[in-house]
Amino acid sequence: MQYCPEEVVSRPSNSLIKEAYQTEEFKNAAMNDLRHHVARNILYLRRYRRMSQAALARAAETSQPAIARIETAQENITLDTFERLIVALKGRCILAVPPAEIARSAPHCWWETLKQNTSAGTGAWTVMGSVTWRNDLTECAIVGLKRQSKHPGVATATTLLYPAKMLPPASTT
Repeated sequence: MQYCPEEVVSRPSNSLIKEAYQTEEFKNAAMNDLRHHVARNILYLRRYRRMSQAALARAAETSQPAIARIETAQENITLDTFERLIVALKGRCILAVPPAEIARSAPHCWWETLKQNTSAGTGAWTVMGSVTWRNDLTECAIVGLKRQSKHPGVATATTLLYPAKMLPPASTT
């Protein structure tokens, strides 16, 4: 049996909004929207922990309406409140503030990793090998991973590129 994922192709857009999304100013503003990032992380971790807003509010010593505002990015919370939420949700805070001139990478969302791990295969990923290299401005790596597939007879294997750069062609000499 062969498993073939469906491909979704969007049609091109001449929208001015699409062009605005591609500007450095927009990308930096989106990356620096702390309320949005806090809201998404608190919401997904609360759901992952199967907690109600009221239960989280009790555990974090705040109110349920405050949790609702935090999860919709409408609340300007203190670092103390953020820390109480993290502790109440049994989470970890990972924060990085690199200079703007360093190449931007897409934020890693732990819940996307969970979705991929539960939908694509049945076991943990195994590292098969890796190659790293560096030039003046970037460090690059290729990591080969594999795991058992949910679909009999089809092995799941993938190669992750980070950042998306390819190695030069191998020399034949």
